Amino acid sequence: MVKEVKRINREEGLKSLIYKSTAFTYRELIRPILPSKGYIHHNGARVNKRKKWFDSLLPRDPLWYGSDPYGITDQPLREEGLISAHRDFTQEGDHVVIIGGVMVAQL
Repeated sequence: MVKEVKRINREEGLKSLIYKSTAFTYRELIRPILPSKGYIHHNGARVNKRKKWFDSLLPRDPLWYGSDPYGITDQPLREEGLISAHRDFTQEGDHVVIIGGVMVAQL
């Protein structure tokens, strides 16, 4: 880790080192212990990701949240075609298999 800090400082400068260090501290140490504000919803379906305090105030950068920076907010249009097809063609109690994707809710 010390080698990485030295490399970033040398190659990218002090400003980048401070930004990346702050993001790392938030992502790995602070965010996991913050209280939750509920679950994320994609197209009205609850997904297994929690909203956290301060998420809406910080940059939408993978450094702050991990690999899916846009997975930290509600996305009303995500997977619109898939969800609308389920609403149109399935009924409560139907079993649905998604091939090539992930089902986020059972309608």
